[in-house]
Amino acid sequence: MTRKHLLETAIYQFGERGFDGASTRSIAATADTAMSSITYHFGGKEGLYLACADYIVAEVRDRITPLLNTVKVEDGDRSGAVEAICFLLRGFAGTMMSKEAAPWARFVSNELQQPTEAFERIATGAIDLIMAKVVELVGIARPDLDEIDRRSVAITIWGQAIFLRLGRASIERLLETEAMNAAAADLMIDRVVANARCILTQSPECPQ
Repeated sequence: MTRKHLLETAIYQFGERGFDGASTRSIAATADTAMSSITYHFGGKEGLYLACADYIVAEVRDRITPLLNTVKVEDGDRSGAVEAICFLLRGFAGTMMSKEAAPWARFVSNELQQPTEAFERIATGAIDLIMAKVVELVGIARPDLDEIDRRSVAITIWGQAIFLRLGRASIERLLETEAMNAAAADLMIDRVVANARCILTQSPECPQ
């Protein structure tokens, strides 16, 4: 329990202050434990930071892997691939909108902007797992696309779900709501899924 509490406290503070701005003294004090607990469990600040990345990966995988395992689409089943992507997108977006995901998102956002070894762990452990399946399904849904376009479409679709968390303040402002209530969250998730469905079922012409 001490280890888990330290990790959750550290994720919050690293997300808020970055690696350099967060101090092990403050993390230990907030977690109501001795600083020696950090040394005992993680070896020091860097070890704690990397353990935070591993913790986030494990939490995301616990939520996403069951969804990935339910998706089985045969080659050529374009409509099935579209529905599978929308199913996965809705599940992932729901995870992103959840209260527990807020500190994870801040931590990961820092790594997306200034990658360290922690980003490699997050990418290998979670991002690559999800995106590999999405790219595969995009290829079935849109066989007209080459490999690089399949990847760009997957990024475009998934980026919307990520923005639901990272752009939460902007969303609340535009929707004129003080907090992201259930109705607003459902509205945005429905819109993200609808956008994905449009992308996957149409071939918009690009301006010359």
